[in-house]
Amino acid sequence: MKKILFVIMALGLLIAAPAAAQNKALDKALKKELAAKKKDFKKGGWEIFGTSRSLDVALLKHYQALEEGGDGVFEIIGYGQGKSKNILATAAQNSAANRYAAEANARIKAQIKTTLEGNANEVSEEVDKFSAIYLSKVEAEIKGQLKASFSIIRTNPQTGVSELQTYFIVNEATASRARQAAYDAAVGESSLSADIANKAAAAIADRVVPAE
Repeated sequence: MKKILFVIMALGLLIAAPAAAQNKALDKALKKELAAKKKDFKKGGWEIFGTSRSLDVALLKHYQALEEGGDGVFEIIGYGQGKSKNILATAAQNSAANRYAAEANARIKAQIKTTLEGNANEVSEEVDKFSAIYLSKVEAEIKGQLKASFSIIRTNPQTGVSELQTYFIVNEATASRARQAAYDAAVGESSLSADIANKAAAAIADRVVPAE
C-alpha cells in the first residue's frame, strides 16, 4: 500500500513540475511586459488617471484580467482629447465603442459584398443602409459591455489640451450577443433581402478585436 502511495505521489510531482515551470515562465514574461509598458508610458509623459492606485497596480490588475480571461476576453483602447478633463472619460468610452463597431461593420459589409458578387446597385441601395444601421446598433450595444480597466493622461503645458487613453476589457460572449442584437435590429429596419441577410449572418460569429 505504501509503495502504491509513493508511486502516486511521484507521478503527481512529475505532472506538477512542468506546470510549475510554465507558470514561472509566464510570470516572468508578464513582469517583463508590464515593465516595458510602464517604461513606454513614462517616456510618453503619461500618468495614471481617475484612481488613487499606482500605475504598477493598474497595469498588473489589467494584465492579470486578460491572462485569466484567456480567449474569452480582450482589450480595447478608447481615446479622448480636450481641455476639460470632465468629458474625457465619456469621450474615451465613445471612441472605444465606435472603433469596435467600425471593425464589426467592416467585416459584415465585406461578407455581404462578397455575397452580392459586385452588384453595384444592390450594394448602394441595400448594403449601405443596412451597414449604417448595423454600425449604429453595434456601437450602442457594445458601449454597455465596456469595462474600464484603467486610464492614463497627459497634458500639453503650452496648449492646456489633455489626452486620455482608457483601457477597456470586453467579454467576447457578451460582445457576440451585442453583435447579434445589432444584426437582428438592422435586418428588421433595413430592406436587405432575407437571402442576403442570412448569408451575411456568418460574419456575426467572427471574433472582433480592433487593431491598435
